[in-house]
Amino acid sequence: MSEVQMKNQYFGDNKDLFKYDLIEKVMLHIRVFKKFIFVPMLTCDDNRKDGNDRDRNKARAGFKNDKLVKFLDEASTLKREERDFIKIKDYFNKQGIRAEIHGHADKKDYFEHSFRSVYFDSITKKPIQETLLFIDPDNGLEISGSKERHLLYSEVRQMYEKLGNNSAIMIIQFFPREDHSQYIKRRSSELKKITSNLALIHDSKIIFFFLTKSIAIKASLNEILDDYQEGCQDTIFRE
Repeated sequence: MSEVQMKNQYFGDNKDLFKYDLIEKVMLHIRVFKKFIFVPMLTCDDNRKDGNDRDRNKARAGFKNDKLVKFLDEASTLKREERDFIKIKDYFNKQGIRAEIHGHADKKDYFEHSFRSVYFDSITKKPIQETLLFIDPDNGLEISGSKERHLLYSEVRQMYEKLGNNSAIMIIQFFPREDHSQYIKRRSSELKKITSNLALIHDSKIIFFFLTKSIAIKASLNEILDDYQEGCQDTIFRE
């Protein structure tokens, strides 16, 4: 079983450090992206402890971003029931990055499988322009018997069809317990049915996929991801 992450209890851990640091780098370097929209598929907290890695000495990425480390360290000192991922919006806004969180006015606005069509329809009411749209499911892309923890390919396609040429979609995916190279190849093959402009970066636990309609934006993303991987040496990988 793959790890779960889109829960308030994990806010501020090392996966968040990688995630938000990468988003910040992309937003600061691709100036055509005027805003970052966070599409969380938040699920309720539970008693599991997997993914609760907060030792910055073991962080694979983002550890050089002092401002983000400080912000997430402060979030990590809160009691588990007080953690609230919505606060990441404050961090991005302070960095001069316009950030929005879709569909969440409250930390307990949980994503429900039965209402998923309403949730994603509300994103695609109008074209997605000048935006990095980050979708954060609890596990990742669909599997057989997908529930609230999974993002469906049909939903990715729905958002991609509304994507302007000046935008991109970013998706997080957790590795299951299978060969990573084969898993990346399989997921990439499915996403390439939606777009040929696909880029990705990963560590040993998570993958970030980027989809765009623009060859120029894909080239810019690949340049940023190459530089990002080089800065992290042997802990972050490119395919």
